Amino acid sequence: MPTTVILRFRDLSTPRGDTIRLHKEIIQSYGYVWWGWWALPQEKIPRNVFANFTSRIRSSGPMTIYLVDSGQCLSYRATLTDILVSQTDEPIDTPEPDKTPRYYLDRSCLAWFKFTSIESSNEDALKALSYDEVKDVLDDPTANDFQDKRIFSIQEMIGRLHRTIYFANPYDSRRHKCHEVVLAALRRPEHFVLEPVFKLSRYIIQLSDLHFSKDHHAFPKSDIPSGRSIASLIIEDLKRNYKDPPAAVVISGDLTWQGKPEEFDDALDLILKLRSVFELDPYYDLVVVPGNHDIVWAQQNEGDYDRKKPVQFPSHEAQKNYADFFVRALGLPPNDYLSLGRRYLLSNYVTLDILGLNSTRLEQKHFAGYGFVGLEQVEAAASSMGWSSKNERTTYRMMVLHHHVIPAAAVEEITTYDHNYSLTLDAGQIVYKALQLDTDLISHGHKHQPFISCVSRPPRTKAYDAGKSLAIHGAGSAGVEKNHLGLIGKNAYSIYEFDPQGTNLSIHAMSEDYKGFEPYWKLRLQRFPEQGLRPGNQS
Repeated sequence: MPTTVILRFRDLSTPRGDTIRLHKEIIQSYGYVWWGWWALPQEKIPRNVFANFTSRIRSSGPMTIYLVDSGQCLSYRATLTDILVSQTDEPIDTPEPDKTPRYYLDRSCLAWFKFTSIESSNEDALKALSYDEVKDVLDDPTANDFQDKRIFSIQEMIGRLHRTIYFANPYDSRRHKCHEVVLAALRRPEHFVLEPVFKLSRYIIQLSDLHFSKDHHAFPKSDIPSGRSIASLIIEDLKRNYKDPPAAVVISGDLTWQGKPEEFDDALDLILKLRSVFELDPYYDLVVVPGNHDIVWAQQNEGDYDRKKPVQFPSHEAQKNYADFFVRALGLPPNDYLSLGRRYLLSNYVTLDILGLNSTRLEQKHFAGYGFVGLEQVEAAASSMGWSSKNERTTYRMMVLHHHVIPAAAVEEITTYDHNYSLTLDAGQIVYKALQLDTDLISHGHKHQPFISCVSRPPRTKAYDAGKSLAIHGAGSAGVEKNHLGLIGKNAYSIYEFDPQGTNLSIHAMSEDYKGFEPYWKLRLQRFPEQGLRPGNQS
């Protein structure tokens, strides 16, 4: 039976670094505080262990446990005096709201820990412990590698994905192993990953046009009494509607409004929160491409973004802030095209390729705001993913870019010669090439208006079958303020559920009371042999 517990956390609903401070302030005021265990979906309540801890506390007094901040690799020592556990395996509310930080008040947990102190600790305190792999918490195939092994470092602990709780005993050099366990070999960063990454779920999410900024983002940075952050709302929506975490997060451009470093900081904060809650790997599980607001071709004034301003900066300067963000988000520098590709094996054994393309490549004075991909970019990316072979193709091939390849707006008024028309200059060429590459789906953002369509083009050569078609989905804006939304009039994001026969595409939009995302529209994309994806029933 373990003698202590280590709880892993990361700042989610609070500004970075505030979790410990808020708990300590309540301890200072009331003498104790309740800490909620935000368990992952696959983690179960270790009832026997918690009952043993509670019995020990009642007979011998408070016990020492540890907290580990996986975001900053910091550790803390806490004094535990009680544990309140759900009796039904369903999350429960805090027993004392006034003795709990406010950001918990709309969040239930499987267990609540009562602390009378929280103090900074160091890695040496953890290294004095050895893992005790409690079997009934989760089915961990690596458990035997860690049982009765000394904790080597904080990095070793947080490298064990899909868990937020660890149990330990004092390290005994006579009985316990002492070495580091690295669960994945050191990888050489690659922009195109052909080795399938196995995922525990069958769906991905697409966020587009987040537009983090001072004036044009619709949500507060963190949860406050008058509103909640977009991260909290998306996390709540996914946990309410899906048993498993998403297999991947796709972000199709316009993360910012003016491409400023502080706007990219807010975008990174969203990604970190999604990564922390859903245990996503930044290298494998994130596909991100830039939008026209993310590449700073010209200096913008405060206020509205003006895409007609003359180009002032060469491409390496225009892309600098986005490139810096890309490194921090994915852990590798972007390539010259700002493109990338990932391959997934979903839980239902469907294989999925996602190819991210950069459509913000025009530098000329009059075209900086228009979309352009370039055939050479598509061919280079497709070649890197092995798309030239139909015999070795995955179940689905998906292209992601920011600008659209067919009309997205319901009406395009012709007012002046330099009107900001809705256009990707090489859209026709991209569609033809996508069909030739046996692509099933193109997804984009840009116009803040969700829609789905199906496109077929007569072959110019024998490169593809005449009956081949591909689906095109335009995502809504997940984060822009109401004045810049499309006809939908709501913030929205997209969810794709893949199976061998087709794809369920769901639009989740803000509720009428603006308190959260909810299912808004759903469409079935049926997969026909040799014909591609075609829209079917909708609801």
